[in-house]
Amino acid sequence: MFLVEGAVLEWRSMKVAVVDLGLHAIYLAVATASATGKIALLGDYVQDTVLGSGLGTGGPVEKDTIEQALKVVRSYRHIIRQQAAAERVRVVASPALCARPGFASLAEKVQATLDVPVESLAGPDEAAYMFLGAYDTVPPRAGTCLVTAHVGTETTSVTVGEGQRIVDFLTLETGLVTLTQEFVDAPHPTPEQCLALSEHLNEAIDLTSIRRHVGRRPMTLIAAGRPVTTLTTLTRGRPEIERTTLHGSRLSLETVYEWYELLARTPVGQRSEFPGLPLSLAKGILAGVGILLFVMDKLESTEVVVSAGGLRHGMLREMLGIDLPFE
Repeated sequence: MFLVEGAVLEWRSMKVAVVDLGLHAIYLAVATASATGKIALLGDYVQDTVLGSGLGTGGPVEKDTIEQALKVVRSYRHIIRQQAAAERVRVVASPALCARPGFASLAEKVQATLDVPVESLAGPDEAAYMFLGAYDTVPPRAGTCLVTAHVGTETTSVTVGEGQRIVDFLTLETGLVTLTQEFVDAPHPTPEQCLALSEHLNEAIDLTSIRRHVGRRPMTLIAAGRPVTTLTTLTRGRPEIERTTLHGSRLSLETVYEWYELLARTPVGQRSEFPGLPLSLAKGILAGVGILLFVMDKLESTEVVVSAGGLRHGMLREMLGIDLPFE
């Protein structure tokens, strides 16, 4: 029994890393289990990769985009091997990316660069890891139903759970990039275009099944994704916020609505002047905030808890111990 316990402790103390290949960004997270019995993040990185036409317009993964992505992957390789000395690495690709023509070529080159095979995630697996990365953003309360919403570039996943157990999930074909391209792609969207976006969100975001599982129980809504964390930064009026400050903060429905209205009135070129809004999100942030707004509205939630966790954090937790909280 002692040998088994010793083996588990040794396994949990190793450094692990997750590379998450998305359509519009590549993420890296490195972590280890600390002596306090928590997961310590050693690094959490994101690099935008919308540098070729393929990933930004729904077309194939093109050669120029692959080369730009490999530059990011090579920089991550240095972090993984030289700085963090990670002992175990996983590389995953989102379902949307896996479905693109040309993905096989990208996966082959990423594997050759990192010497790790690229895992292709199915929709249910992606939702499960996202839930696992965010579910304990707030301490669990007996009898309270937990709903997590992850706003992505092409889809939004909504999951309802009890503790660590997922009860139901759905994937909405609404993401900040796809909606921006369809409704508000102009440098200064007109009121009519913004109204069309709102009408579409109201129709497309159907959370009837989620509400059915929640029933009359108390509910806590947790939201994650770059549009959500960026909005939180915007409300603070600061260029950057520490993860520990961002994680677990709260946004009211009124605040989300006010920013949705403000972003709709502000030309894209002027949005980047808001402290905390990166240029890469200046155009898509309106649709991302709109998704969050209508998710809150459909769930009749007056407040949302912000999570800095994502798919990569859920995978880190699986690798180091599902029962371990993040520091």
